[in-house]
Amino acid sequence: GKQLEFFYGAFCIFFGPESIGATKMNELLLCYGRHSQDFKEMIAADSTFPAQFLYAVDTRVQKWLRACKKAKSRDLVEDSYLEFADLIRSVELKSFSTALPAAVSNPADANDESHKEPSRKRTKTDREKSEKERLEKELVKNDHPHPDLLLKDRNDWKKLFVGKHVEDRPKGLCLRWVFAGDCFSSCRHRKTHFSHSDLTDEQVKALQAFAKKCQNKS
Repeated sequence: GKQLEFFYGAFCIFFGPESIGATKMNELLLCYGRHSQDFKEMIAADSTFPAQFLYAVDTRVQKWLRACKKAKSRDLVEDSYLEFADLIRSVELKSFSTALPAAVSNPADANDESHKEPSRKRTKTDREKSEKERLEKELVKNDHPHPDLLLKDRNDWKKLFVGKHVEDRPKGLCLRWVFAGDCFSSCRHRKTHFSHSDLTDEQVKALQAFAKKCQNKS
């Protein structure tokens, strides 16, 4: 009965004691008082009955509230949602029954995660693998590399050029794109990921000179 009183109090606060919601909820409270013995017998037969009954009431209240929200005027609201006589009648005849959500009827089963695979802490190897897979998805191939600049083994470009003669490195160009023949779509020099034919003669000469200096140092 207390939960029904809370419903009635909420209707009075939000809609006023003379509102249809408060009136119908008060009628339900009076019916509950008159049929308290029937309610007790239903509870004795099924411990989940209180939850079932309140769930049925709450479902109707929620539908009425949604109807209020959608209606353009008060007269278009379907107030029949707040008619609870049929619920009381079904309790009186011992025929009331409604299905409860799993989280209410059996919260232990609803929260049971035994069927899930146990979580495993990500190792450094896992993180490196994920990062490698992400980068591979971003990898873009240079379909038109400069034949005189492209290395025979693209894996040599790091060993030959990374960290070498930084002060002489051609400005604004992606060395990996030129020498390795591929790079990532997120590269900060991706605007220069163009065909070798778009390189100026000065850029080609600068790249060749840089490559020669790095290879001589190696």
